[in-house]
Amino acid sequence: MQTPDLCSALIRLIERDFHFGRHLDVEGKPDPDWLYACLAMAAIGHSQRDRYAAFAAAAIGLLYSDAKAALLLSIELPPAVARLLLDDSISFPQPQTPPQPAAPYTPPDQAPDPVS
Repeated sequence: MQTPDLCSALIRLIERDFHFGRHLDVEGKPDPDWLYACLAMAAIGHSQRDRYAAFAAAAIGLLYSDAKAALLLSIELPPAVARLLLDDSISFPQPQTPPQPAAPYTPPDQAPDPVS
């Protein structure tokens, strides 16, 4: 079962961090929170599941052997991710449109009156 708010939050985290290069640490290894968000989106059957599975598979491919083995032993990978890991040419998908900044907060007492 999908929760729209959870899906939206995970998608924003994944896409924003990927766009701004925060999906990798200084050593070029994937950020664990980002990787787990990708795995979650690949597992729940979202309409863009294949995109998030590709993110997860590419990120797992960047892990050191011992970290990769520990991850693969600790969780059951979503089938879409497991299929991609069997492929030799895993890469990150192309970025989508850049995330838009949130509109600045305007307190209700300072909001303009609606036009009648």
